[in-house]
Amino acid sequence: MRLSKRHYNAFWETELDALLQSDGVDLVVVAGYVAEFCVLSTTRGALERGYRSAILAEGIAGMNGRYTQFTLELSPRITLAELELI
Repeated sequence: MRLSKRHYNAFWETELDALLQSDGVDLVVVAGYVAEFCVLSTTRGALERGYRSAILAEGIAGMNGRYTQFTLELSPRITLAELELI
């Protein structure tokens, strides 16, 4: 599935929420670039809509390593090993 977005939060003005609901998804794991904007906003957007949400540790990057680390410290996160156990 490919989803085009125009805002930091991938849920904002997109069909993402409807697609996830139709598939019965309850956990959203976010990975990607621009941790301090897109990743953080999408993670919060998922939480606001009632999903369990986490950032994939070692699956994000930011404009500056400090921002990436801050985003990880501020947010729920999950490792790939933990995700594989679900």
